[in-house]
Amino acid sequence: MSEYDFLNNVAKTYVGTQHSLFSKAMKDFGFRFFRPFMNGANALELGCENAYFTKKIAGVFSFVDVVEGARPFAD
Repeated sequence: MSEYDFLNNVAKTYVGTQHSLFSKAMKDFGFRFFRPFMNGANALELGCENAYFTKKIAGVFSFVDVVEGARPFAD
């Protein structure tokens, strides 16, 4: 199995769970934890899933590049 196929298989297990209260709580905690280290104008996010975290960091940075390698979240 290729790495791409593996990634897509793993991503399928997340579809439907990314809006859970636990998922949001973990992302909110991650944002609060890393916020003091967010400096500069640009950011790179790898694996944006449903863009919940992307929307949070978009308020901090002037420009955000996002890369999503899993087909279920890229579509």
